[in-house]
Amino acid sequence: MRGTMALAALASVAMAPLAHAADLGAPVVFQEVETSGIGNGWYLRGEIGAGLATELGVTSNGAEFLPHPNYPSPISASFAVGYEFNDFVRFDLGFDYIRYSFSEEANGCLMAACPVPLPQSQPATSGQAINTEMDGNAQAYTVSANAFLSPGRYGSFSPFIGFGAGLTYVAGGNVTATTTYQYVHDQGTPADATDDVQFQESFRSFDHFESDWRVTWSAMAGMEYAATPELSVDVLYRYEYIGDIAVEDTTSPLPNMEMRGMNSHQLRLGLRYRPIQ
Repeated sequence: MRGTMALAALASVAMAPLAHAADLGAPVVFQEVETSGIGNGWYLRGEIGAGLATELGVTSNGAEFLPHPNYPSPISASFAVGYEFNDFVRFDLGFDYIRYSFSEEANGCLMAACPVPLPQSQPATSGQAINTEMDGNAQAYTVSANAFLSPGRYGSFSPFIGFGAGLTYVAGGNVTATTTYQYVHDQGTPADATDDVQFQESFRSFDHFESDWRVTWSAMAGMEYAATPELSVDVLYRYEYIGDIAVEDTTSPLPNMEMRGMNSHQLRLGLRYRPIQ
C-alpha cells in the first residue's frame, strides 16, 4: 500500500509541468537568428568622387596624334535607391554624372601636314606653325543597375565588390584648337634678310563632340563602415567604360577627330542611409 502511494506521488510530480503547460496552451517558438541588425531593407546612397589618371588617345582620320594627352581629374557624383537583402547581397538603381576633359600643347602643328593660313594683319612671304594648344570636354550622364556582393560583416566593417550596366548619354562639349604661326614678310630681295618683317598670328577653330546614347558598364570595389544601424560610410574604387566620342563636324584642321576609349578611374566617398530599420 505504501509502495503504491509513493509511485502515485512521484507520477503526479513528474506530470505537473506538462499539465501546467497544457493549461496555458503556449506553443513552442523557435526564434530566427539574424546575421546582424544592419543591412536589411531599403537604402539611399550618395557619392562624390575624383578621377585618377585616365588613359585614352585622340585620333584624326583613324591616326593617333595625341597618344597621351593631359587629363585633369574628372569629377563625379552619383545618387541611388537600393535594397539590401542581407549582409551579403544588395541591389540598387543609380544615376551618375562625370565630366571629362583633356588638354594638350605641342610645338609646331599637331598634324604631319599643316597648311599655313594667310595672315590677317599684313602680307607675308612665308610662315610656319610654331605652337598648338588643344582642349576639349564632354559630360556623361549614366543610369545603371548595380549589384553588390560582400563576404559578410567583420564588426562594423564590410568589404564589397560591385558590377553595373546601363545607358549613358554623352553630352558633347567643345573642342578648341589654337595654333600660332610665325610669319616672315620679305620687303626686299630674298638674299637680304635685314629688311624682313617677322610677326605672329594665332588661329582658333571650334568643334563639338557628338551627343548620343550608348551602353556602358562599370566595376566597383570598396569598404563599408557602419557608423550606426541607419548610416554607413563607403570608400570605394569605381571604373567605368563609355567608349569613343566623335566630333560632329570638320571645321577644324583635324578631320574626323575622335576621343578614343573614354573611361574613368574614380576614388569615391559615399554615404548610405537606411530610413527604415
